[in-house]
Amino acid sequence: MSAVYEGALLKFLSPQALPKDTSTDEASDSCEGDVLLLLDSSGSVQSYEFSLLLRFPSELLQPFRLGRGHVRVGLVQVGTGPRLEFDLDAHDSQDALQEALLSMQQLRETPTRRPRCDWSRACSAPRPRPQEPGAVDGPMAALRGRGVSVLAVSTGQGKYQLLRRVVTPPIEAHLHFVNIDDISIITEDLREAITGVMCAARLQVRDLRSSSATLHWRPPGSYSLHYRPDPSDGSSSTLSLPADASWTELTRLTPDTTHPITADFQKRGGNQ
Repeated sequence: MSAVYEGALLKFLSPQALPKDTSTDEASDSCEGDVLLLLDSSGSVQSYEFSLLLRFPSELLQPFRLGRGHVRVGLVQVGTGPRLEFDLDAHDSQDALQEALLSMQQLRETPTRRPRCDWSRACSAPRPRPQEPGAVDGPMAALRGRGVSVLAVSTGQGKYQLLRRVVTPPIEAHLHFVNIDDISIITEDLREAITGVMCAARLQVRDLRSSSATLHWRPPGSYSLHYRPDPSDGSSSTLSLPADASWTELTRLTPDTTHPITADFQKRGGNQ
């Protein structure tokens, strides 16, 4: 991507759904998807600010299990142009990812040449002004069309209306404006948003027989399963499962038939 935002950190994630009341520890172990971090590393970002921008994803991603079949993380720095720091398959452990993040060197725009000074004027080099982000609506719309979720954190002078158009709904969960010194206060909220995008109750069919099948899923949770033993007659069956359930058996299935199955997560208090 060619978009550049001052102090902005964008996350591009593969979409899945997660029951919101699942604990973070259980959920993070069930996550499967790709996270691409787009980090503003231009000259408009001071060294102190950049160190905080690196520390933020370091803490944000710590609970997730990394590697193929889990969460893969890549990072692109953007200065005068984009540079891939590491791709999605570069790190399959937290130790390796943390070392890569915390040891990263900042890209910077070509330094502004200081004017030659003389006795008649005071000389100073102005801080580089943030670059305009350019036309990003089209590329971002194309990403969303391919099922990619976009989350954004702005710590500078990011344009709200532009970022609002860029991120994937819900806006209130996926777009954050925060002072760089206080960026840690949004860690839990943003981690929950990432978890909601990438971490699913993954359903597997096992022990498939002519008239029955066993379903397994993780993480455990209170689900209601809806299915049709005989789709031709329009009837349906519902199984309400306890909070610690991780499998169930479906019976009375019609042989050689496709059976649609839906799962509703039961929140605390009985709401869905």
